[in-house]
Amino acid sequence: MVGDIGILFKIRIGHTNSGSSPSWHCKEIQLWNMSSGKKFYIPVQRWLARDQEDGEICREFPVLNKGQPMLPGTLECWNSSKCVHFCLWGKGRFRIQTTISIEELLQFFKRTRNGWFLDDVIIKDPITNHEYTFFCHRWLDQGEDDGKISRELYATDNSIIFARQKLELNRKETWAAERWKFMKGNTLQFYNRLTGGFVRLHPDGTVDAVGEKTDKYGLFDVIFNKGNICIFQSHEMRHLSLAVDNSNVTGMASGGACTELRVLYQPNRCALLESALVPGQIVTFDHLGKTADESSAGYADLSKEFVVFVKGVFLNSAVVLLATSLCQALCLQPDGSCTGVGSQSEKSYWKVHKISSGICMFESVKNAQMYLRIRDGQCDGTGTGDTDCHFKIKKNLENASISLESMKSPGLFVGLQPDGQAKPIIYTKNGNVFFYPQVIKFGRENPMGMSATASQEEEKIHESKNQQETLPESEAKCSLLSSAANSNRK
Repeated sequence: MVGDIGILFKIRIGHTNSGSSPSWHCKEIQLWNMSSGKKFYIPVQRWLARDQEDGEICREFPVLNKGQPMLPGTLECWNSSKCVHFCLWGKGRFRIQTTISIEELLQFFKRTRNGWFLDDVIIKDPITNHEYTFFCHRWLDQGEDDGKISRELYATDNSIIFARQKLELNRKETWAAERWKFMKGNTLQFYNRLTGGFVRLHPDGTVDAVGEKTDKYGLFDVIFNKGNICIFQSHEMRHLSLAVDNSNVTGMASGGACTELRVLYQPNRCALLESALVPGQIVTFDHLGKTADESSAGYADLSKEFVVFVKGVFLNSAVVLLATSLCQALCLQPDGSCTGVGSQSEKSYWKVHKISSGICMFESVKNAQMYLRIRDGQCDGTGTGDTDCHFKIKKNLENASISLESMKSPGLFVGLQPDGQAKPIIYTKNGNVFFYPQVIKFGRENPMGMSATASQEEEKIHESKNQQETLPESEAKCSLLSSAANSNRK
């Protein structure tokens, strides 16, 4: 028995799944308007049970009224219980169960919670089995982009064209996130996932991809870059650079046309190295680590993709960004908590304090004297610089990410929950412990006591930011990330 609830459009019915036998098969719903005498009959014939059908315990059904729309205009869609698997800090998918008509849903998709970068929306009509794709690729956040938290999206008709556009956009975004690695003065290593080794350039000019991480012939200095075209000079032999000559991967005199390589990033954060002189000729290795081309072996036995590492990322006093996706980063919140859905801006910058080889502390640049820590089962940014704030840096060769393991509590890593909040977790390979570092300012080998003060560091960062604002948008982020790129790093 309820009071006057106005015009009926839908009914939501469910239960809390409590009690010894909560499963319920609902046959039908009957409603009676005691004032008008009008009756409504809604056939259901569905289970509301965790152990039956699709496991839902709450469902919505339309109330059909002749001459009335199925549902009113814009609708905030109700998320099913499955949405807990949606990861705001990375890539994720979740299912929405709603009785809104597909015609209306095609016109409007609304998000009311701030802080979400919406890539696209794919809707499948279970009756027609047809999929509708809505491209967005923008923020729904009052603090990002244009500040809007709702957008009107339109379906993309040609799925093939859409897929190509999305792939190209992902490549451009990945390059924007990774281009800081290829600034002049950086020292790089190229890891080949097929061979499990690093690319090496030997004194006789031969090249392979079976080097160890510590191999001196596997280090390359960026001595030239123009956009995504670079020259990678051997760090050990300054007269040789990586080159592609008539499809042959070799070492040649630095500065020659064959040594100019175009970096092509893939959405998986791996890079291709293509000859700038002859497009289509790409640095390729077989499963034994020998240089090859597609005609010399089966395609499955070849690898063209490389995971790129930069030397000297975590030197003392460096300022870094710990990206969680192409557009988000680990950020200290005003209440001292940490989230992985922070924007890639100054508020997400961390200053590195090197304790010893491979062990560092991370101090918030925006909030001096506040350090990332794991303590008492919590992970936040309220550390004071004691041993709770010491982290061992684990480098993940497969994707160039790093993971932060607590030195005080071995086995616990800085991780992210589905809502993006930081939490100590055990290492897994599902991505919730992966952070992709970006260097804002390179550090140096000086002891901690000799590092610049917090105010000096902030002044340098503000100076870089001011310089950035005078550059074209396509060069701005690259300039900021590469400030002091020529400083001493090993």
